[in-house]
Amino acid sequence: MSSEDDTREQGVEFGPLMDDLEAEAYPQEKAQLLETYGDREVDLQDGAETLNDILGPLGGKTYESAEDVIQDVIGNVSTEAIGRDNYTDRGGGPPGEEQSDEESL
Repeated sequence: MSSEDDTREQGVEFGPLMDDLEAEAYPQEKAQLLETYGDREVDLQDGAETLNDILGPLGGKTYESAEDVIQDVIGNVSTEAIGRDNYTDRGGGPPGEEQSDEESL
């Protein structure tokens, strides 16, 4: 079984679903995967989404591995997974936005 650190990928917490996906036999059609796991949720920064919500709109697809499923989930979750919009820890802000001379500690 995976620890919580092992089940979080790029802002998406898969929890026990990650173990279940990794235990599946591949290749697997998206329709079959959603029939089995479609109502399962992944946790995001500010909420949760089901696999049906995330993968359903993608059309017919065959997944070759759990990693393929995980990458599709990461690539198609709503902006809820990314946290604050336009946040950077590299200083500065979005282009065209005035910068303050004050430094935050």
